[in-house]
Amino acid sequence: AAFAKEGMVDPVRLMEEMNSGRIAVGPRGVIGLIDATALTSDARIMANVMSLAIKNGAILRYGSLQSSLNQIPRSSSTSKSFAFGNQEQRLESLPPVPDDDRASEVSQAVIFSGVFASCIGINIFSGLFGLE
Repeated sequence: AAFAKEGMVDPVRLMEEMNSGRIAVGPRGVIGLIDATALTSDARIMANVMSLAIKNGAILRYGSLQSSLNQIPRSSSTSKSFAFGNQEQRLESLPPVPDDDRASEVSQAVIFSGVFASCIGINIFSGLFGLE
């Protein structure tokens, strides 16, 4: 961890120089710098890098390369070349979605809360009226 923190000195200094010269950092540079900073597990370094990225305006371009990712083909004929199968095969291999019965869960929580509140109330009032 100490080696990683020492390795952040030069990139941070470079970003400070780029900010002073009003040079924009590219999306890949920001991604690399933020990922490397995350590996240090130091909040102060991360805060410094994030504030430098905000001042540079590079934080606005942080996720901009997301749109250049290739989407998984939707037709089964073109997706057969993928080793992991087409979308229908992947969906069929997933476990079934569990049933969600919110009404019974809420009613059980209300019953439990009522019993718990009754127990507390009985303990409080029995102490006040000397019914122990």
